[in-house]
Amino acid sequence: MFEKKNEEYYMNKGRECKKNEKYNDAIKYYNKAIKLNPKCWKAYNNIGLCYKVLKEYEKSLPYYNKAIEIAPDSAIPYTNRGNLYNILGKFDEALNDLNKAVELNKENNMFSYDRRGICYRDMGKYKEAIEDFTKALELAPEDIEIYYEEIGQCYTRLGDYKKGLFYLNNVIMMNKDSLFAYANKALCNQKLGNYNEAILDYTKFIEILDNYDNEKTTFINKYIMALYARGKCNSTLGNMTEAIEDFTKAIDICEGDIEIKNKNIDIYFELFKERGHAYMTIGDYKNTYYDILKFNQYCENTEETNFIIASCLWAMGKEDESKEYLEREIERITDLIKEDEDYRLIIIRANYYTLIKKYKETLADLDKLTPDYLKESISKSKKEKKEIEEEYQSIIEEINCLRNECIRLMNEKS
Repeated sequence: MFEKKNEEYYMNKGRECKKNEKYNDAIKYYNKAIKLNPKCWKAYNNIGLCYKVLKEYEKSLPYYNKAIEIAPDSAIPYTNRGNLYNILGKFDEALNDLNKAVELNKENNMFSYDRRGICYRDMGKYKEAIEDFTKALELAPEDIEIYYEEIGQCYTRLGDYKKGLFYLNNVIMMNKDSLFAYANKALCNQKLGNYNEAILDYTKFIEILDNYDNEKTTFINKYIMALYARGKCNSTLGNMTEAIEDFTKAIDICEGDIEIKNKNIDIYFELFKERGHAYMTIGDYKNTYYDILKFNQYCENTEETNFIIASCLWAMGKEDESKEYLEREIERITDLIKEDEDYRLIIIRANYYTLIKKYKETLADLDKLTPDYLKESISKSKKEKKEIEEEYQSIIEEINCLRNECIRLMNEKS
């Protein structure tokens, strides 16, 4: 017997093709269903879904519009169109549709809460996202891993790292290979100062990607960031050899592919700066010098990096070159001070004067930094009284150390 090719037949064929990821074939079947029944809103909705998966977003939108026109009381097409608007970055339109979808079916609409949660997350409204993911979890408790990971990520973005760890640890208990749970858990531990735990988490993230080449290619930018972050943790703990290895590996990946390098250009040069710091810590001034010079090629010269370059030249026995470099820097900083008498610039210049043995100029700069002047200057950038006092005490300690060192060197010279 021949199967009757009615609307239901073509809808089922379309669903079968869609399930097997044959989206263009699915679209053909759904269109045949529409020819038989122009009011078949589910066919319009499903064509919209197929075009969305194919990333042909502009083709997707008219089909969702038609589905909503035919079935204005159904939450499904509003949810799908809202999700599409979110993908397109049209957040206001997305929220209008997703709010409507939730309103139409508040009690049993996990999918709408899920998609609205994603929209809120993408907008940076993490508290609202947590509320929606929590509601979606209530409606679909079998998806606990998915929603715990989402909620954990949102708490991480909110800076509530302890709550983030709670959810992310639970995700990892459910799935030992949860890639992004490890990435977010590593960040939480790093922010909480748990550097050893963060290193273990970044290592697990890196190992998972190393085991799946396709995934590693897809997430190569995050892989580079994980190496950078693990290197920073190692550096903080004084594990300079391991830090240098991480920074070097990330640099090598960037230099092996111009497209990857261009996509990560900021972090690429930041890697040289961090590796330079690590080299300096172990007394490798030659490599420090070349890494910081590389960083300065891309980034605007900073007092910090210029000071490191001068110090490296001095340590490498190039005292005249170092002195010339510092004198140029003193001229540049003096011009900046004329525009804005920032106490931090005065301290930097005082350090430079000390390096080139102009001790009187050092003391003259330090004498400008009176308690009243410092407190007034610090209060311009710090609002809380506690912050002002902490910054003031830190600066006073730095000034006293520099003054004592300067006097000691002057006495030695005489």
